[in-house]
Amino acid sequence: MIKWIVFDMMGVIFEEGDTMSTVLFPFVNEQNNAVSREEVNSLYIKGRVGTLTSRQIFEALGFKDEPRKAEEGFLRKLKLDPGFKPAAEKLKTKYKLGVLSNDVSEWSGNLRKMHKLDGLFDAVVISGDAALHKPQKEIFEFFLKKSGVKAGECVFVDDKVRNLIPAEAMGFKTIKFIRAVIEGEIWSTEIRSFKELGGAIEEIQKSKSL
Repeated sequence: MIKWIVFDMMGVIFEEGDTMSTVLFPFVNEQNNAVSREEVNSLYIKGRVGTLTSRQIFEALGFKDEPRKAEEGFLRKLKLDPGFKPAAEKLKTKYKLGVLSNDVSEWSGNLRKMHKLDGLFDAVVISGDAALHKPQKEIFEFFLKKSGVKAGECVFVDDKVRNLIPAEAMGFKTIKFIRAVIEGEIWSTEIRSFKELGGAIEEIQKSKSL
């Protein structure tokens, strides 16, 4: 029986799946075009596994005077899917909700506060806190240990097949959230909006009970 729904944040709860390319680099480039895409990506990757803080990232990107203001400006460019909150509030009456996301610790925490999301979740695991990242199976194990649930009792929703593969191998039920069609990336259960999520979970439950 499914007891938990576990969401990726970027590309699922928030519309931008490739945060670095679509938001972070353009944001930095507008104000400091001397920093290359490679430099931004390198700092972002280090932050995502917890070896750099948000302040250190923005200071290295040239925002030495106001790194916190730069962080807030960047986070405000990330768009919450308007369908997420209504769907989550409804689903929370039947399931526990969790987050399992690759992100800089402070960015994820401040983004959840900015949009008043924390009250929706029963467990949150962010790569920058765990020093692990998807698709490493260890971060999925970390989530299961933290939440006290079995993989087979969870539905994991992500926009990237490379993250769904290890989750399914461990026993998670999996759903691909499609933001953009990627050639060759087809998954057994796919949705394009949060309106489809409840029905998709019910279908998974039925198929597993047959």
